[in-house]
Amino acid sequence: MKKGFIIFSIVVCSILFSGCNITSETNGTTHQKNTQETLEKLKVTGKVNKTFYKEKEIKIARDAIQSAEKIQGILDVAKSNFEISLIDSKGNKENFFLWLRKEDNGGMIMNVQDTHTGYTLQKTDVAKLKELLNI
Repeated sequence: MKKGFIIFSIVVCSILFSGCNITSETNGTTHQKNTQETLEKLKVTGKVNKTFYKEKEIKIARDAIQSAEKIQGILDVAKSNFEISLIDSKGNKENFFLWLRKEDNGGMIMNVQDTHTGYTLQKTDVAKLKELLNI
């Protein structure tokens, strides 16, 4: 019984310690992941096609979503100019339509699962998102 427990402990420790040295491969080159990077990612498509991996970048999108205010009524809107996906470390996705315009300091977001409800983004969050997306 003790021998089995020791072997089990060694296997578990090996698995845990092997996860501490994560590397990724990009264009045939391997580099060490930055300590600020997570297994989460933010994928943006539409007028801008980018994927963000840094915790700071992902936090900008999460904060914008969490502080957005619900727009009363049922919406009928034009096509969004961005779609964003927040993907967690387990592969779970949250998908949103995003409206941002270069000439306006307002913005709106909508969960793709509820296309009749929109949320107005805070002006500070709009500014951060525009800076992140370079628009």
